[in-house]
Amino acid sequence: GAIADIVKHEENGFIISSRDPHDFYEAVERLIKDRDLLRRIQKANRKKARDNFEAGVVTRNLESFYRSILHA
Repeated sequence: GAIADIVKHEENGFIISSRDPHDFYEAVERLIKDRDLLRRIQKANRKKARDNFEAGVVTRNLESFYRSILHA
């Protein structure tokens, strides 16, 4: 699904069962104990946000989208 396309397990987050609170607990506990993993996930998400959602990127993507509609 869409979540698995965005979240890469242990690269920029965790894929856990939404029905099992213990999975959530284990993921949070892991981040508390493994500061290197926390830093890698933070760094990956900052890069993803910068690469995909920075104002200039969003503007270029919208301009491209509108141009494609106008020329269709």
